[in-house]
Amino acid sequence: MNQALKRVNSATISTRFNFIKLYLVVCLQKPVRFKISARGIIVFIKS
Repeated sequence: MNQALKRVNSATISTRFNFIKLYLVVCLQKPVRFKISARGIIVFIKS
């Protein structure tokens, strides 16, 4: 039970990390939207 929970947790963390990397790539291409995107990342991490 505990191992399964850890596995799900690490999968969620890696998914969020990939999401952030994707966001950063988009942000670097569109610097104008960086502030909006940064706020979106923070909201995404906290949720």
